[in-house]
Amino acid sequence: MSWVQNVNITALISSNIDLVLAYIGETFISAKLANMAIPREELFTMPTILSVAQLAWLAGFIDADGTINAQIVKRDDYILKYQVRVTVTLFQSTKRHHILLCIQKLFHQGTVRKRHDGMSEFCIVGQKQVEDAVTAILPYLILKRRQARLVLQITKKLPYTKDPLVLLEACKLADKIGSLTDGKRRANTSKQVYETLQELGHDV
Repeated sequence: MSWVQNVNITALISSNIDLVLAYIGETFISAKLANMAIPREELFTMPTILSVAQLAWLAGFIDADGTINAQIVKRDDYILKYQVRVTVTLFQSTKRHHILLCIQKLFHQGTVRKRHDGMSEFCIVGQKQVEDAVTAILPYLILKRRQARLVLQITKKLPYTKDPLVLLEACKLADKIGSLTDGKRRANTSKQVYETLQELGHDV
């Protein structure tokens, strides 16, 4: 199979070239968008049945420009006062917003929004949605494989987190994910959850 579609790719080495890697069917193309009549959104339209190559492409994107995360969120309206939220998130310059729209179509879920800082964000939230997405790309992840495995452990527990012990176990796993990321210090940790559960009279 040829890795280059039959398109005009002359003069690709240039300081102002907008290069993309995209799928047409299962074939990568490398092309100068300025010389093509195909709109960006159409260029990035991908098949609905994901191939191994597409799953690997998505995993590479998340390895490079995304996060697989779990956060402990304080919820005063919850009986146990905390929940664990799992997410898969991707970031791109808003100039490449169309790439995130394409990824949204591939996953058949998630939301895409333009932020006020010149960046766009794609996000999948929720136990079942995150579990499906992470399970699909896990074999192809390299940099974020540990986070992915920890998130999958958490998603198995989320339906049972009304049990204080299960909630605390999920929070401890979220702490492990936090130790693998370079983000800012987390506002809530399993230690705070433990102390709150003790105050509520739970033997944890």
